[in-house]
Amino acid sequence: MSRSGFRSVSSVLTTSHGSVAGQFACDFSSHPRRALRRTDASGRVLEQPSEKRSSSLPYADRTMTGSPSHVPPATALSAAERFSYFAFVVLVPLLGAPLAVNGAAIFQIIALEELGLTSRQVGIAVGLGAMSIPFQIWAIRVPLRLAHRNLRIFVNAMSAMCLIIAWLITGPGSKTFIVTSVIVIAVLAELAVSVLFATSFQPLLSTTIDPQFRQRLNAQGRAAGGLAAIGFVIVIGWASTSARVGIMIGLAAIGVALTPAISNLRRPDPDRILAPSSTSQPSSDRELKWIFAAIGISVIPAWPFFVTYASDAFWPSANLGLIGAALVIGGLGAAAMWRPTTSDLHGRARIGAVALLCCAVALVPLNTPLTGVVSEFAVYGILLGATAAGTVVRMSLLEMAHARSDETTSVAVLTKLDVIASTFMQLGFLAAGFLIELSVGSNWAADPFQLSLIGGGALLVVVIAQIDG
Repeated sequence: MSRSGFRSVSSVLTTSHGSVAGQFACDFSSHPRRALRRTDASGRVLEQPSEKRSSSLPYADRTMTGSPSHVPPATALSAAERFSYFAFVVLVPLLGAPLAVNGAAIFQIIALEELGLTSRQVGIAVGLGAMSIPFQIWAIRVPLRLAHRNLRIFVNAMSAMCLIIAWLITGPGSKTFIVTSVIVIAVLAELAVSVLFATSFQPLLSTTIDPQFRQRLNAQGRAAGGLAAIGFVIVIGWASTSARVGIMIGLAAIGVALTPAISNLRRPDPDRILAPSSTSQPSSDRELKWIFAAIGISVIPAWPFFVTYASDAFWPSANLGLIGAALVIGGLGAAAMWRPTTSDLHGRARIGAVALLCCAVALVPLNTPLTGVVSEFAVYGILLGATAAGTVVRMSLLEMAHARSDETTSVAVLTKLDVIASTFMQLGFLAAGFLIELSVGSNWAADPFQLSLIGGGALLVVVIAQIDG
C-alpha cells in the first residue's frame, strides 16, 4: 500500500496557550481601531493590517488535539468530485504495489518467483529508495499550486513503470540486467511518490475538504482500496507468468484512466496561501517533532516483508498470496471501522502501538519452520492484528499532523511526514533483507527478524507517549 505522504511555512505560531495570531484576532474583534493602527514608543506606525489580512488567519483558534477550525468548502462536493477523491485513494496504492513502494506483497511475489531475486536483493531494491532523500527534502519547497500538474505526471510515470515490470517478467535479459532494472525502478517509483504525490494529494486534502470527509476518505477509501489489493495479491499468488504480465498491463491502464479525474480535485484558495517564510515554523512544533518521530518508528518494523520472511525462514511451505492477503485484510478492517474523531486520536495511537508490540511478541513461541494447523491460524491472526494496529497508529498520526497544519504549512508538514515515513520504511526494509538471511536456521528463542519487530514496537510505545493528548 502506498502512502501519501508525507512548502511554504507560516508565521502563525500556535502554542499551548493560543497563538500570536489568535491573540491579535481577538484584539481586532473587540478593539478594531487599536488593532488597525499599531505604533512604537515614538508613535511611528508599525503596521496597518487590512481586513483581508486578518481573514487569512483561519486557524488561530485551533486546539492542540482538534482539527482545524476552518469552515468546509463554500459549495458541497459534487458526485464527480467525491468519486475522483475516492478513486485516487483506492487506486494509487495498486499502482505502487508492483514497484516496491512500501515493500508491497505483490512486488515481493513477483521479485521472488518471476524475477529470481534473493531476499537480500529484494531488501536492497526497496531500501535503496533512500537514495531519493535529497530530492524529497527539496520537494518541501514545491508550491501547492503545482499539485494538479504533479499528479498527472505521477500517474503516467507509475503506469510506464508497471509496463516495464511486465516486460521484465518475460525475461528480456540476463539476471544482472533484471536485478539492476528492478533496483532502478524501485528508486524512481519512490522518487515519484515522494516528490510528485506526497507534495500534492494530502496537502490538497488538508486545504480543500473538511476534516470529517478527509478522515472518511483516508479510512473508508483505504478500506475499499484494500479490497482491491486483496484480490490482486491472491490472483498474483496463483497466476501464471503470462497472467502476471497481463495484470501489470492492467495496472498501467488504471493509471492512465486516473488522469481525467485529477481535474475534479479542488484547488486551494490562492488568497489563503501566504508566501514562504524562511524564519517561521509550523504550529505545534514540539508535538510535530514527536509525531514525525512516531511515524518513522511505526514503519521500521518490516511487517510487510513477512512474505519474504515466511518464504525463506519462517514458513517455507506457506502460500505467499494468502500471507500477502492477510497483511492487507488487517489494515482494511481497521480502516473500514475507523470513525472520524478530533478528541481521541492520541488514545487510538497508544492502543495501536501496544497492540503492535503484543503481536510481535506473540510470534516468539511458534516453532520454526512453522508446522501444524493451529500455529498456521495463529500466524494469520497475528498478521491481521499487526497490520490493523499499524493502520490505526498511522491514521491517527496522519490526522494529528493535519490538525496542526494549514494552507501555509500543509505542504511542508505533510511532505516532511512522507519523507520521514518513506525513509525509515526503506531503511527498515533494507535491514530486513539481511535480518531474514540471519534468521534462516537461527537457534535463538526469537530470531533476528522477530527481535526487530519487538524492538520497533517497544520504541513506538515510548515515543507516542511523549505526544500531548
